[in-house]
Amino acid sequence: MTRNVAGLCCFLLITVVLSACASNPVQEPETQTRRASRNNVELGLTYMRQGQRAIAMEKLRKAVELDPDFSTAHHGLALAYQEYEQTDLADKHFRRALSLDDTDSNLHNNYGAFLCSQKRFSDAETHFLAAVNDPGYATPDRAWENAGVCALKNNDYDKAEKYLRTALKLQPKLPAALLAMARVNFHRNDFFRSRAFLQRFEEVSNPTPETLWLAIETERSLGDEQAVNRNATLLESRFPDSAEARRLHKNSNKR
Repeated sequence: MTRNVAGLCCFLLITVVLSACASNPVQEPETQTRRASRNNVELGLTYMRQGQRAIAMEKLRKAVELDPDFSTAHHGLALAYQEYEQTDLADKHFRRALSLDDTDSNLHNNYGAFLCSQKRFSDAETHFLAAVNDPGYATPDRAWENAGVCALKNNDYDKAEKYLRTALKLQPKLPAALLAMARVNFHRNDFFRSRAFLQRFEEVSNPTPETLWLAIETERSLGDEQAVNRNATLLESRFPDSAEARRLHKNSNKR
């Protein structure tokens, strides 16, 4: 996963947690301490989204310090540690959050995404499926999408296609799912289907170096040099410093 994609995923996870903080019904009367902890979670994740690392960590640590038994506080701190690549601490707080509330499907989905990033594919799948099996979960398409992308990362193309198709049936315009389906079909040498999913991706999302490189490889496999050149020009003009642009130049020099 590129850093840009990772950053987007992080933003989506933060948005989910902030939404949960704002809208989820509280199952017990909320104490002043819990309210203060919740406010610090919301502030910490907002600062994190704005790139203000020091104050974000201060607020999220304060949230846990105020209320060590508040699952949402540990969840928020886990996301921060994940974003700042302190994986042991992220795992610790994800697990603590789940020990306090194992019914939180957003938490299962986010922990699954973290586990997948650590190549713990089987554990990740367990948490994705825990999320989608919750009939009250508001965004099962996201968990199916994550499960499919994770299966693809593990080179399990059959399982990836199964999960991704489920996600796209629920929400046909998921960019990551469309891109992953393009990759699944490319690996199967089904280049027409790969092209079709890339075209669907382009309708809902802006190109990235990754998607343009896949388009170049797909069109080259289909023998469409005009399309190859069009995507190559776009890659060079929009992302001249990308690894994919350097790879394009290297391959051109070999010919």
